Amino acid sequence: MKNQFAISEITKLSIEGLPKSRRAIEMYVARNGWQYVEVPSSGRGGVRREYVLPEALFEDVKLQALATLAHDADISDVAQTSSTELATTNNNVVASAAVLADWQRDCAIARIAVVRYVLKAAELTGKTKAIEAFAKASKEKRLDETLIATIKRANSKSGAKSGVKEGRGNVSRRTLFDWVKAFETSEADANASAVALLAPKARTTEIPPWAGILLKLWSDPAKPELAEVMRRIETAYADSDVEMPSYHQARYFLETHIGNVERERGRMGSREIKNIKPFVRRDASVLLPTDVYTADGHTFDAEVAHPDTGKPFRPEITTVLDVHTRMVVGYSIDLVESGLAVLDAISSAASDYGIPAIFYVDNGSGYKNTMMKDESTGLMTRMGVEVKHSIAYNSQARGTIERVHQTIWIRLAKKLPTYIGDDMDSQAKQAVFKKTRKDIKTFGESKALIGWNEFLQIASDAVMAYNNEPHTGLPRRYNQTTGRREHLTPQKMWDEQVDAMTKAGTGLVVVSDAERDDLYRPYVQRKCLRGEINLFSNKYFSTDLTQYHGETMLVGYDIHDGSKVWYVTSPID
Repeated sequence: MKNQFAISEITKLSIEGLPKSRRAIEMYVARNGWQYVEVPSSGRGGVRREYVLPEALFEDVKLQALATLAHDADISDVAQTSSTELATTNNNVVASAAVLADWQRDCAIARIAVVRYVLKAAELTGKTKAIEAFAKASKEKRLDETLIATIKRANSKSGAKSGVKEGRGNVSRRTLFDWVKAFETSEADANASAVALLAPKARTTEIPPWAGILLKLWSDPAKPELAEVMRRIETAYADSDVEMPSYHQARYFLETHIGNVERERGRMGSREIKNIKPFVRRDASVLLPTDVYTADGHTFDAEVAHPDTGKPFRPEITTVLDVHTRMVVGYSIDLVESGLAVLDAISSAASDYGIPAIFYVDNGSGYKNTMMKDESTGLMTRMGVEVKHSIAYNSQARGTIERVHQTIWIRLAKKLPTYIGDDMDSQAKQAVFKKTRKDIKTFGESKALIGWNEFLQIASDAVMAYNNEPHTGLPRRYNQTTGRREHLTPQKMWDEQVDAMTKAGTGLVVVSDAERDDLYRPYVQRKCLRGEINLFSNKYFSTDLTQYHGETMLVGYDIHDGSKVWYVTSPID
């Protein structure tokens, strides 16, 4: 596969990052100074320009070709396909100096200059000694600046943004022998050109005829071993005259012709392959406290005693984090996963630390419900908070809060004897599991299970400890006590930033005591009929509702007390 393409060919390749139209590509190529070769053509002027792609773009083209081969490969047709039909052409040799690109010609001229210098010295010491002395001097940087610059030109390669990349300033003994041999060959043959023989070859890639089938079988989500892939290829090629690759040839092809990420395409799904692809690292340094809160739920990785039954269960924990300071500003512990747990966590965060501008969460039902997002009754609307949801199946985007689970809750769970995480020894896990069930059946309780109130206390202590421990994601400050520069704790970072905001006259927006009960009370829409409101099979009457007959209004309720409700008299549009 040659690395020389006409503009029409480049247009058809649809390379990512390049313009789409022919004219736009011509302007892009001229602006970036791509090197080109003029080759014979039947068109106007009898020649056309073929451009040398920069290395990164050539890799993209090669991957496109390999992907097409893998997609089109049919394992059932291999036995009927000849090697001639599958073979790809690979013209590596530059026939004459007339078809060289400017960079190739310049590189060849520089090599000739180096060879002439060596041969002149060889008149006194002999060819071998002259070559060895020159190679050693170039390695030890004992040559003059002009000669070093010539060597760099002689070592130039195709591939930089402009199409050419300057080489190193030294040359090896083996390379010098090759250059001298090529020069002497041109001197002995009147039809040979020293420039053509010494010019670096334009980069080409040979794609073997079996590449398509190899990639087709390799790109299996079952992730077969290469040995298994080779056995399937041997079976497919059993009745074919195509030369089969050896195991080492196939492994070499996968390791050298395909990038590490592209090699896993097909073996990994679109979600899993994200874990090895480049990502955007977000910068939270430009934020202020309460600019962005993020939250996530976590099933505790240890069993505790249920507050009602005493039986072992795993609590659901929702944690709210301030992105800028890494401060845990709120959390909620519930018996089961629910929207009320999320509501409680964000409510405590807004009451104790401040109302956020943005609440960044996943797409779970705890964050996508009417209590949180309804345009008239949702808590976020009433607080004036903008809710942003991350892309589905993209937990990397919530790495900050995911890490908090590891730092606080998994660390805490590992301190308990009932820890059941994936890294817990299976035998020990099973022994504790059986013991707690047996104890409860025999005594009604188990000493291995921590009580509910005690769990709430150690959870509170764990959050406090986290907020007061140095955090590697925060700036360093000089510690006068230890004499070292240490990372700030989330609490210290929060205090510093809030003090600065207060002095600047931009304090936190907090919920007042008067607003708190009403703001965090769930609201729903109900129609008032003849002074009555029907809610959850209960009827609530007030003479004050007489004039609101037939109107839909907001009705607030207490999940723990159904004796009364609250209503907003403004009609709902």
